[in-house]
Amino acid sequence: MKGKITAGILIGSMLIMTTACGAQEQKEAEVVLVQDNSQETYHTATVGYGDVTKHVNINCTYTATQTQNLSFPVDGYLIEKVNVKKGDYVTKGQLLVSLDVQDLKEQIEEQEYTIQSLELKQKQTKELQEFDLESADTLFEYTGKSVQDRNELKKKKENILKQYKTTLEDLEDSILVEKDRLAAQKARYEEGQMFAGINGEVTYIKTSLLDTYSKKDELVLTISDQDTCYFVSDTMEYADFFAEGETLELTYRESGKDMVCPVQPALKESWNEEMYFKPVDGALIDTGKSGSLTLELDSRKNVLCVPADAVHESSNGTFVYLMQDGLPQMRYVTLGLVGDDTAEITDGLQPGEIIALTK
Repeated sequence: MKGKITAGILIGSMLIMTTACGAQEQKEAEVVLVQDNSQETYHTATVGYGDVTKHVNINCTYTATQTQNLSFPVDGYLIEKVNVKKGDYVTKGQLLVSLDVQDLKEQIEEQEYTIQSLELKQKQTKELQEFDLESADTLFEYTGKSVQDRNELKKKKENILKQYKTTLEDLEDSILVEKDRLAAQKARYEEGQMFAGINGEVTYIKTSLLDTYSKKDELVLTISDQDTCYFVSDTMEYADFFAEGETLELTYRESGKDMVCPVQPALKESWNEEMYFKPVDGALIDTGKSGSLTLELDSRKNVLCVPADAVHESSNGTFVYLMQDGLPQMRYVTLGLVGDDTAEITDGLQPGEIIALTK
């Protein structure tokens, strides 16, 4: 507390007395000293014992370490069905979005019929070939099977095989061509069907998707595997402060409110460039959500301390303003732990002394 006394001088006015006969009688001026007891007030604190704790806030982002980004590989097809919305849980293989590819479906059906017809003709041709070969054997069955007969039978069979060879080769080639064409049509058809490749939550879907037209390689939908979602931080200098299995409180904003999520350190063997924290209550949190962990770095119990904002720095050292005779005087001190709100004093002050928080 600094007291400032201001001396005020109250000067009495000259009282001039006028006598009835016109003679003037003057009284001497009265000088009165009035003490102004107003004081300039300082915010002060008493040096005493207490706890000193230092925390640090670690910023994190909720991130899916395994995601699937889906887009269509074709342009210009009408998006006919959208079977999911943001926040839905999907399973691997589930149909999510489909294009209007009815024309491709009809082409595929026609192509499959063409292949079936060719394969049937191929089968019939092979059966005819086999019949002609068996007929040739039957024709020579009752002969004497002389060398000449055997040679004639061999030659006849060779002619039969030669006769059917070109037809069968042409059919085989046609079937292969049509199957390749069918595979291409099916591939295009499948391009119009968007399936989930992993189990997870739909964390992004393009707005107003239904009844619009596909754009090649444009991001349509993202699936995030919730089992591999973590709050991730790159503030690696504090990694050694966390222990496996320890539960901490992480705060994030949701709908304008502070939400508290219990988390535990996870994947510590992978903490090379990032730290990972897993929600322990199974909460579904939007990926990309920012949060903050408050970590206690150090603490001192029942030590001599002062408010942290009472401590000042100069080129000569650390000091406080000690109140002496109502005036603040610089007092150099030695600090221990400087916490969030208080600072430990290891030398320079005694319990009960009064310090000014500001000068």
